[in-house]
Amino acid sequence: MQVRKILPTLFLAASASLHAQWQSLGNLDSYQVEGNTIILASGPSAVQITVLAQDVIRVRLAPIRTFGPDFSWAVVKTDWPSMRPEVIDGADDLRIVTSELALVMKKPLTMYSAKRPAASTGNITT
Repeated sequence: MQVRKILPTLFLAASASLHAQWQSLGNLDSYQVEGNTIILASGPSAVQITVLAQDVIRVRLAPIRTFGPDFSWAVVKTDWPSMRPEVIDGADDLRIVTSELALVMKKPLTMYSAKRPAASTGNITT
């Protein structure tokens, strides 16, 4: 079994012209497991982690706890087998484990925020 540790940080794609900073989502208030999806609540934000396969996860961030329409530019397949990952809630981290990977999220949760300078143009907004 090969276990891959994934960075405990959630991030947004950013270009070189973006100003970026680390922001804490704060303490993990609660989480719930619904089949292969784990929803984390932290302050005004929510994070949805869906385990699609033993070696594939999908992470979505909702800064105001409301997720937009479900779509992905990266994952086209929609008919994934049913599975339930193991969730381990430790004092310093929350782990989501399958036979192929371990997602380790350190507490407090952190995200990467990207913002364009005011004079910039383009489609990326935060």
